[in-house]
Amino acid sequence: MKLLEILNTKKYKTDKHTTHQYIQEYYETAFAPYKDKSISLLEIGVLHGESLKLWHDYFSSAEIHGIDIYHRVSYENVINNVKNLDVKLHEVDSFKENEYAVNTRERFFEAIKTTKFDIIIDDGLHSAESQFKTFHNFKSCMNKGGIYVIEDIRDSSVQHLSTIDNIEFLHLNDKGHPAGKQY
Repeated sequence: MKLLEILNTKKYKTDKHTTHQYIQEYYETAFAPYKDKSISLLEIGVLHGESLKLWHDYFSSAEIHGIDIYHRVSYENVINNVKNLDVKLHEVDSFKENEYAVNTRERFFEAIKTTKFDIIIDDGLHSAESQFKTFHNFKSCMNKGGIYVIEDIRDSSVQHLSTIDNIEFLHLNDKGHPAGKQY
């Protein structure tokens, strides 16, 4: 089943196909080669866990991890939302440098041991600083040739993020379309 078919059937409450149209304009094509492979996926910023359910249903054989600081939605509520799925949740601050944040990342890296992710989706805090630092904190967890997606990049972040070497930069506008294309 395609991502949109799953969403239309299951009615998961995610904006990845409505406000942003990431699924129609990017994910459906980019994730298709991984659909039936044994992969590892990390989503940074899971809110209620609705997109984790989507990834679980879409990828036939995936190890799925979700991290968040669980300030907007309690950890227990997210656990209850994904309780019947093989999804691993972790409380992790992806970018701050205080002792708590660093310790949460260290515990996460220890928990995943040698796991390398084929797909990382940063849907955490949408600021240039957080996106840049999160990338640098998690890039070592990527499999060679993997996909690292940063959602909701604002124009003010592009210059900051474009300093990252060896990265393909596909800037999508608010509707999920590549910037500069007319729709």
